[in-house]
Amino acid sequence: MTSNSNLVAASPLQSIVQNLFHAFDHIEEAFFFFNTDFGVEYLNKQAKEVGKKIYQIQPILGDSILNYVTAGRRKNFKKVLEKILQGESASYEIEVEATTIWLHCKYFPCYDEDGFVNGIYGLLKDISAKKEIGKLEEKTGRIEQNLFQSEMLFKKFMQNSPLVSWLTDEKGVMQYMNPVYQKTYGFTESDIGKYIYELFDAQIAIDYYTNNQRVLKDGEAIEVIEKGITANGDVQVLKIYKFPLVVNNERMVGGWAADITREVEIQERLIKSLERHEYVNEATSDAIYDWSLTTGKIYESCRFEELFGYTEKEVSLRYRLKNIHPDDVEDFKEVVFKSLRNVQVSKWDIEYRFKNQAGEFRNVLDKAFIIRGPEKVLRVIGALQDISAQKQLQQKLVEQEKASKREVVKSIIETQEKERRELSVELHDNVNQMLASCKLMLEVAIENGSNAKMLTEKSYQSIQTVINEIRRISHDLNPSAIVDVGLIEAIEQLIDKINLAGKINVQFITHKRRYKCQLIEDDKVAIFRIVQEQLNNILKHSKAKNVIIKLKVDNGLVTLCIKDDGVGFDLTKCRKGLGLRNIYNRVEYYGGAINIESSTGKGCEMCITLDTTSFALTRRQLRIA
Repeated sequence: MTSNSNLVAASPLQSIVQNLFHAFDHIEEAFFFFNTDFGVEYLNKQAKEVGKKIYQIQPILGDSILNYVTAGRRKNFKKVLEKILQGESASYEIEVEATTIWLHCKYFPCYDEDGFVNGIYGLLKDISAKKEIGKLEEKTGRIEQNLFQSEMLFKKFMQNSPLVSWLTDEKGVMQYMNPVYQKTYGFTESDIGKYIYELFDAQIAIDYYTNNQRVLKDGEAIEVIEKGITANGDVQVLKIYKFPLVVNNERMVGGWAADITREVEIQERLIKSLERHEYVNEATSDAIYDWSLTTGKIYESCRFEELFGYTEKEVSLRYRLKNIHPDDVEDFKEVVFKSLRNVQVSKWDIEYRFKNQAGEFRNVLDKAFIIRGPEKVLRVIGALQDISAQKQLQQKLVEQEKASKREVVKSIIETQEKERRELSVELHDNVNQMLASCKLMLEVAIENGSNAKMLTEKSYQSIQTVINEIRRISHDLNPSAIVDVGLIEAIEQLIDKINLAGKINVQFITHKRRYKCQLIEDDKVAIFRIVQEQLNNILKHSKAKNVIIKLKVDNGLVTLCIKDDGVGFDLTKCRKGLGLRNIYNRVEYYGGAINIESSTGKGCEMCITLDTTSFALTRRQLRIA
């Protein structure tokens, strides 16, 4: 280290050094200088304050710094200082024992004019606040460089400074630029002595000069934000510290600057992100929340007040749990905490009952996204959606479905009872009477031998009629008969029997060849029963003279139309009878469509479409399931 006595008294640079030396007290970092024996040569004001904090007493100039370090750290600290004396530099963070203070320490070797290390200088920065809030990025814009007591120390320090630094007089003439300044903005030593208006664009120069005048007028250091343009043409945002100096009775302004362009960009993106967040809150009907796992607080959007009546903007998890239905709390905890612990899970989706301000429980859907850091969960962004109305609608649909099933079952039972009644009437009024007649004739034949042959023949004929009648009833009831003769033939046989009576004419239009292998047995039975049911309705109620039946099957798509010229009926007043209800049930069973056009005096036309192909696929899936 070069002593002040070796400096030429009249040297302007010496005067600058002596005056700039006081600038150390204007920087935020603690600056110090140790000699080769680790003796304390210089401490700025901040260094003295830090010394009091970590050592409980202020280090005395001339004492070895090792005397103030705790025994546990002394050995390692000495090794660090010895490496510095060997020409290395060091930078590390350390927590001071028995305190909550964290320091960022930087140590540099100081060289004399012959290139030998003659001391150690460094900076200490209190980063306790940074550690407490857990910020991951260091903030730039701190004053990183300090002035030394000698011309050589000042030059070496400034040459190794990572920050730009400069010195201007009160007229705006550049008196000094360190190497980093020159490299960053494309200047050289020849630019020293020029006015700032010659070096910078007009607006930058005006801001520069205006801030200089503030420092000179108030005589105090300031911190400002200015713009700069690098040698590459990049626009920078600079955080600048300017402070007043007096050199040879001439007022000057010194400065240090740090590039905070990246921080400003991040801040602007954060502001925009917050704006978007607010817009989303306004646009959505959901109650959005932001749960910080660091603070434990849950921020709730304004929709919580609109949906549930709560005005609190920040609540705890315990408060949230108190408003969940007691029967749902454990399920909620299981889903949430398992999701937070499992690093493979990035979201959850859960339904539960949530109590509003009025004490009523509402059904909500809670959807959340988990934001994870390198080692732990940082935040959870989620939204509560009130689905009470949907739940009520679902319950109504379930009840309607149950009612519909009851109607179907009722219809099936009624159909079965109707068939049983018709079968009973057929057997009682027709078959039973003919059998009773046969019995009576056989009894007479036994008692009266003269008429036995004639009575026996009549009995034989009656029994044959009974057999035919039973075969007819069996044919109508047994669907296998339809399969045996074919759908088209079964419908034709049915029509022939109706036309044989001569009261009504039924015409059947179809194409027999197209239906082979296109319909399975169940499909054929369903189509036949629909035709049979509608013809029974026409015979009983329509008083029609003519009926036209059209059947078309194309790749499993069935189109069936039955039209009559009867009296018709009012669709708005007509209640579905059992026969018509049976037709509707069969069509609905296939997921088909039915359209009936009728009015009083104008007959009736029924058109039905069934997609047997897709329905067959559904049946196969149900069987597999």
